[in-house]
Amino acid sequence: MLFTPLSFSQGIDTLEVEFIRQYSEGEKDKETTKGKIYYKAPAWVFIKVNHPLNQWIIIRKNEMLIYYPDDKKAFRIQSNLRALFSLPFFQVLICTTKEDFGLSELGYTMNDYKIEESSLISDWRPPESIKAFLGTITLVFQDNKITLFESKKQNEEIFSRSTFSKHVLFGTINFPLEVSTEKYFESYSVLDHIVYISPKFNIPISKEIMNFNIPETVHINTIEW
Repeated sequence: MLFTPLSFSQGIDTLEVEFIRQYSEGEKDKETTKGKIYYKAPAWVFIKVNHPLNQWIIIRKNEMLIYYPDDKKAFRIQSNLRALFSLPFFQVLICTTKEDFGLSELGYTMNDYKIEESSLISDWRPPESIKAFLGTITLVFQDNKITLFESKKQNEEIFSRSTFSKHVLFGTINFPLEVSTEKYFESYSVLDHIVYISPKFNIPISKEIMNFNIPETVHINTIEW
């Protein structure tokens, strides 16, 4: 069976949306981040953080650029789609612009699926390259809305669980305005809650954003991820 929920029948080419992110690790205090995300299909993302500091993040192809305009510092992180997929901002964009949540592109294959009332539940096997440390992924769509993404370790213990809520409809796409993720480690857990505000779909992104490059006078440190 080809996994093609109706929410992907009309694509999002561009997206502009403000966000508030609250992050906490174990018993540590909650950290709040605010800013705006610009997205252009298939995988170009510009994240402009304005609180608690100015930080610009550009994701394109297999790299992520991080720029601190106030400090004139920059980092280039060489990566791949699988690693970028773990980023909460990137994850929600993938879920609304790729069929099967982008899992096929990452090498996952559907193992099983079932329909319970208005919910479509599917389980996905990881590719051989990461099978040694990652287990299955479960997706749940309810009434054509992504509501749950659950990732398991190789031993089938739950590693992370993301829930999606407060969807808004754009054409045939249900875009979640709230995403809550919990990741479980041996001695602590991480909570990550993102609220998206006033999304604007398929409007032109300004040339200033699209064509931005880190100034030549700023040294870029390269990191392999």
